Amino acid sequence: MLSSETVIASTASGKIRGRKRDGSYYFGAIPYARAGRFEKPRPVEPFSDVFDATALGTVFPNHLHVSNGSWDLHSPNRSSARTASPSRSQPRR
Repeated sequence: MLSSETVIASTASGKIRGRKRDGSYYFGAIPYARAGRFEKPRPVEPFSDVFDATALGTVFPNHLHVSNGSWDLHSPNRSSARTASPSRSQPRR
């Protein structure tokens, strides 16, 4: 089993907790927008505590089909092989 360490990164919405393993950083299910169905996305409220982004978020199949339910399109998984300090790691736009 591979070991990983916990890292904290700062974002515009607050601090997030991720993982670092073998030189790569992983931050999962980070909310960057909120919206109801057919509504214009709005920014998320700032996190009041450190957001736990160590878990895997929604994984989308190649052919998106939803019968009864909905997909969370606003919480992607992010990973980076950059060697920058995690306090400077931010998703690219």
